[in-house]
Amino acid sequence: MTGSALAVCGLVGAGLSAALALVYIRQWSAREPGRTPTGFGVFLAPAMLAGALLGGASDQLAAALALVTGASAIYWLDDAVELSARLRVILSAVAGGAVALVFLIAAGASVLLFVLLVPLAMFVNVALVNTINFQDGSDLNIAVFVLLTGALLLSHAPGDSEWIPVAVALLAFTLPFAVLNSRPRTIYFGDSGSFAFAMLFTVMGIAFIAGPSAPPPEAAIPAALPVIDMAVVTAHRIRIRQAFTVRHYFHLYQRLQKDQPGFVYLAPQLVSAALCLAVAWLLQKLAVDRAVAVALAMMLVSVPVFLAFRRGLVTSEPGPPESHAGGA
Repeated sequence: MTGSALAVCGLVGAGLSAALALVYIRQWSAREPGRTPTGFGVFLAPAMLAGALLGGASDQLAAALALVTGASAIYWLDDAVELSARLRVILSAVAGGAVALVFLIAAGASVLLFVLLVPLAMFVNVALVNTINFQDGSDLNIAVFVLLTGALLLSHAPGDSEWIPVAVALLAFTLPFAVLNSRPRTIYFGDSGSFAFAMLFTVMGIAFIAGPSAPPPEAAIPAALPVIDMAVVTAHRIRIRQAFTVRHYFHLYQRLQKDQPGFVYLAPQLVSAALCLAVAWLLQKLAVDRAVAVALAMMLVSVPVFLAFRRGLVTSEPGPPESHAGGA
């Protein structure tokens, strides 16, 4: 697909996303007046699938994104009527394993690789779904996460990569949502949107190992800080013996939103991504393999950034933030 065709598809996709969001808000509000529309992110999956199909993606990538679309539609029930925690975990695990099977079967992988990667994909997908879901707790926080991922996927993939149309679809879908989501209590990404976005990371990870076209490792960078944040918060909740069914406001962006004005709570994501890119670039200049350089940069940068913001700008005890954007 040419650059001009991609641009046209992106503009059309953004227009469709904006129109769909407005219709979704109206329909949801008519059905459940007084409750902020949530779960709009479920449409991220078909948007990515459409981008892949229009861009002539491989059968494996198209099939994987089709799986994500179907599983996300089921997960949307959690936004509408709430699913049990057990059912959500089962769905996340099965979907992760199914994506691994799609790529491994097509690649003719060995039995050993099946035994190793399918359970790993199941575990990782469950962890990612929970990690990303807990990032959907304040306006624009999840939108910035998605936009950073789409931007890095688009800017670092080769010009003929099958991932570029997916990145364009990711950005085109999310930008109109971000505009609406910047207004409190207008529309939320929801659990199903977090699920679809988390599955994208699982798809990219499996494709990096066994796919015909590997995504650029830089696309994983935006996930570094949320993973560290989730690990720290989980350890803290275990230490204080808090039940995992209890609502909490321990995440870094929630604490920053409470203590700092405006959208300062979005800054850690941007700073972490920028520094990771810089460190990865420097390591590659020192002849470190690209994927290894990115992985090292994520490990070297995310913890110090987390601690710097946590110790430098969080000044109060945990408590409810000023606004909540659903999902967590």
